[in-house]
Amino acid sequence: MRYAGSEAYSLDANEGRRRLDERGHAPFEVVEGGGLDARARRGVSSQFVAAFRVTLCLIAAVFVLGGSRVLISTATVRVLEANSGISQSIEEAKVANENLQIVRSSLCRSSRIDRIATQNYGMVFATSTDTIQVDDQDQDQNQGQDASQQEGEPSADDAQHSDEAGSAASES
Repeated sequence: MRYAGSEAYSLDANEGRRRLDERGHAPFEVVEGGGLDARARRGVSSQFVAAFRVTLCLIAAVFVLGGSRVLISTATVRVLEANSGISQSIEEAKVANENLQIVRSSLCRSSRIDRIATQNYGMVFATSTDTIQVDDQDQDQNQGQDASQQEGEPSADDAQHSDEAGSAASES
């Protein structure tokens, strides 16, 4: 035992336990988690945290859906603008084609070609025409002559082409 002031304290720890067992209950009871201070120290409740998480998930889902709608509408607008540009270029090509057909028809008129040939190149209309008729027997003889001409003799076509080249060079 030890004396502190006028009381004596027992240093035997087992003796205090025996007294509790003899009495049956402790002189006071400790209730944990009760009272105003315990609620204030506890902080935010788990229900509030769960509701806050659900709210954040819903807000994120709304933003994702809104963003995807904006992206889809932007892509749609771009495709429509591209289609509009293509349609406009098709219309311009149709107009250009019509103009070219008009120009082609005016350039291909035989009266214009005849006028250019007579005025610019001094050509005249043929007064007589020559016709050549070839029979089957004549064709066999001509084929033999063609073979001999290929061996070294110039053909009539070659002579005509050389005459045209010479006349064209003299006109320049």
